[in-house]
Amino acid sequence: VYPATNIGLSSPPEPLAMVRDDMLRWGDNVWVSHGNAFQTVMIGGARVGLDPKFLLAKARQVIEKRSPPNLWITAGGGALETCSGVPGLINEMMLQTDRGVTRVFPVFPADQAASFRRLRTFGAFVVSSEIDRGKIGYVEIESEKGRPCQLVNPWPGRDVRVQRDGKPAETVRGELLELQTRPGETLRLAPA
Repeated sequence: VYPATNIGLSSPPEPLAMVRDDMLRWGDNVWVSHGNAFQTVMIGGARVGLDPKFLLAKARQVIEKRSPPNLWITAGGGALETCSGVPGLINEMMLQTDRGVTRVFPVFPADQAASFRRLRTFGAFVVSSEIDRGKIGYVEIESEKGRPCQLVNPWPGRDVRVQRDGKPAETVRGELLELQTRPGETLRLAPA
C-alpha cells in the first residue's frame, strides 16, 4: 500500500475492501510494535481509507509507548524514516492522490477542524485547503507544470466555482472535477 502505492482510494472496490479487512484484523503487534515499519502501516491505513479516529488512536499509542520526551519515535533498525510515520499519516489524512485522482481531507475526523498550506502532491501540484466539522471551505491548487488535474469534488452534488489567478473563470460540476491548468497558474475552488 505504501510506499509502493499499488492500492489506494481509487482502486477497485474488491481489493480495497480486502486490504481494509485484513488491516483491521492486525493486532497491536503490527500497529504499535511493528518496529521500523510503523510509518508504512500508519500511512497505508490512511491510503486505504481506514477510520481516522482508529488511525489517530494507534498513532497516539505509538507515541506514548515508543517516544522519549522529545517525541523521537524509537524503532528497531530505524533511522530518519521513523520521523515520518505520524506527519506522513496526518498529511495522507488531509491530501491524497491515487491513480491521478486527488482528494482533500479524504480520511479526516468529521468533528475536527484543520487546514493545510502548500502540501505537494503527484502531478506537480501544490495544494492548500481547510475543513471545519466536515465542511471544506476552499481548495487552492498551484500548478507547477500545467498538467490536467483530476479532483474528487469536495462538495458532493454541488457545482464548483473556479477562480484562475484571482479572477472568476468557470463553474464545474460532477463527482470528479477535470481541470486544465497552465504552468504557474493558481486555481481557487469554492462551492457555487
